[in-house]
Amino acid sequence: MTACTDDMSSILLRPEFDKVSHAELPRQDDNWQLAAETLTPRVRWFGLAVGYVLVNFIGRDTNQVVLNGILTLGAVYALIDTLWSVRGRVFLSNSPLVISLMEAVFIGLLCHFDNGTDTDTAFNSPFPFYYFLSLLVCALRYSPRITYSTFALHAVSFSTLTARPSLWNWDNPSDDLTTFLLTLVLMGWMTWASTALATLVKSTGRQLSQLNDELQKNQAFLEQRIEERTSELQQSQALLVQQEKQAAFGLLAAGIAHEVGNPLAAISSLVQMLNRRNNDEYTSERLQLVDDQLRRIQRPVRELVGFSRPATTGQSLW
Repeated sequence: MTACTDDMSSILLRPEFDKVSHAELPRQDDNWQLAAETLTPRVRWFGLAVGYVLVNFIGRDTNQVVLNGILTLGAVYALIDTLWSVRGRVFLSNSPLVISLMEAVFIGLLCHFDNGTDTDTAFNSPFPFYYFLSLLVCALRYSPRITYSTFALHAVSFSTLTARPSLWNWDNPSDDLTTFLLTLVLMGWMTWASTALATLVKSTGRQLSQLNDELQKNQAFLEQRIEERTSELQQSQALLVQQEKQAAFGLLAAGIAHEVGNPLAAISSLVQMLNRRNNDEYTSERLQLVDDQLRRIQRPVRELVGFSRPATTGQSLW
């Protein structure tokens, strides 16, 4: 147990375990993009659902057909975007500003046709909240540069809706001017806040992914070391078992040599005693034959005895 603990400690203290090359880690931008895709289509569908409710159930009789048509176009785009998201891709990912321009025009048309075509309705319409949803989706999907560019497009769209000479009367500012400036400030704050939040979440997710990759790599390395150590222990155990078998065989050989050697010694003594007598030629030949066979048997018996004895230093050197 102590040896295993020491080996485990040596594994954990090895440089390969502590230092993991970040160049070998996969890029996590695609993972973040796929995670964001599970949220952005829901935000779009939420905005469309709210828009349909506002147009059809909140007493908007003017331009209701036009507004439903505009929302239907938005629903078609949201459906295409959702299908691409299911496939793990972003619709028009190479042209994000085109999407931002389409959204700016889409929101501008909703605000323009809501409750008539008067420019005052831009401040009375609830549809400018789409600007904030668009900025949130853009911050989740794209880089801060694209998000701030989208904010500029939305600011131009909203300014175009509310532009009229009386709005810029600084001597006697109206409530519309205050609302206009406050909306632009809120849109700018939303852009900054959503960009900062998305950047923070992306950075945190990337770091967690890198730590997860390091943990998996270290786990694989540790499992490999444990497997190698287990194999070494199994080999040592097999060698120990083999040594125990050899020791048991030595004891068995010693017992066999003892049990066989004693009768052979007695028979050899009897043969030698018979050889001392005056025997005829036939008897002498037969006794010599017996003696030769006894010596032949005694040779492997002596080898068994020598095998059963522990090796000495002198014998190990030779």
